[in-house]
Amino acid sequence: IFSSTHEERKAEILDRTGGRGADLVIECAGPAVAFNEGLDVLRRGGSYLVLGQAHRESVPVNTTGLKVRQQNVVTSLSAEIVHFHEAMAFLERYADRFDLAHMVNTHSFSLDDVGTALGVMKSGEAMKPVILPSSSSRKGTLS
Repeated sequence: IFSSTHEERKAEILDRTGGRGADLVIECAGPAVAFNEGLDVLRRGGSYLVLGQAHRESVPVNTTGLKVRQQNVVTSLSAEIVHFHEAMAFLERYADRFDLAHMVNTHSFSLDDVGTALGVMKSGEAMKPVILPSSSSRKGTLS
């Protein structure tokens, strides 16, 4: 997915939804551009949960488009401990259906390579690089 363009991702979503767009978009990646990309693939009347926008950049939003398309945007700054428990139960319940480790942890770096890890994340090559305290990690891939 990281090598695809926004237009390619949007086309895939529209194809899978019969041209409607997603009923629900959950933005948890964080880059400023992800916010408007999520809105762009959200169907008319859809809901958008924003978790990852925790940066200092201002994100321009087409508020008229939000109103015309009747899109609902909900944000969350953090979670309660029960939410983490539910998330872990979800991961355990569906571990056989999804390669969750590959979806999230595609790259790992040693503590000495934090700068490289941040660059990989900023470029969009990896969603959430893992920083390992030991220097035994394989640069750029999950061990």
